Amino acid sequence: MEIAFFDNLAVNGKSFLHNASTLSKFIFTAIIINCVIISRGINELIFIAVLQSVLIIAIRLPIKRIFMAAFNPMFFSLVFAVTKYPPFGYDSLLVLLKTFSAVLSVLILISATPFTELFSLLGHFLPSIITDALFVTYRSIFILIQQLDNHLTIMKIRGGFNGGFINSIKNFSSLLGLVIIRSIDLSERMYHILKIRGYKGKIYSGKSFLVFNKQDIVSYILAVGTIMAVILL
Repeated sequence: MEIAFFDNLAVNGKSFLHNASTLSKFIFTAIIINCVIISRGINELIFIAVLQSVLIIAIRLPIKRIFMAAFNPMFFSLVFAVTKYPPFGYDSLLVLLKTFSAVLSVLILISATPFTELFSLLGHFLPSIITDALFVTYRSIFILIQQLDNHLTIMKIRGGFNGGFINSIKNFSSLLGLVIIRSIDLSERMYHILKIRGYKGKIYSGKSFLVFNKQDIVSYILAVGTIMAVILL
């Protein structure tokens, strides 16, 4: 599961970017994405992609796995590019590079920042109901994934996928229905737990993301360098 993979990278990473404040990483990502959006040439986008690749290597992330995750959303941009512009043309390549760099920026962010810290930061700008839902979903999804994996294993052991394609689909549909029922039950129990613990419409979080540390300087230098490169190239 990709969420678990990136969560593990963010929590267990020990690089300078992992140690930087959430705010600085968020600003860095926002600046990079804006540079990608305003870029009108392939040279700028190639520079940004190379910078991101070097950064991935510097903070010791598995570059192959990161790139594979970045290529997945490019299917949709590829469809858009070939339907709107001539295939293999300059504009099509520009769209693909923009997509790749933008997705890579977000992947670097979530690989170096735990989801809980991101939700804490977003909680100061978004309605509490949205950030609370994100936090509860984040806490629950790993439980549901584990349950689904356990049930799939049990079905395989008991021959649930034998007996032809139709029978396999029928059993798998029943399994999904069971997981949905479990998710509803889990959400109700989570709600009651929050109410017992004093939940009043908002999960409060600290403001540790505002704390400045020396690792933030690197993030800001990279952001400023990217802006200058986009302007000069």
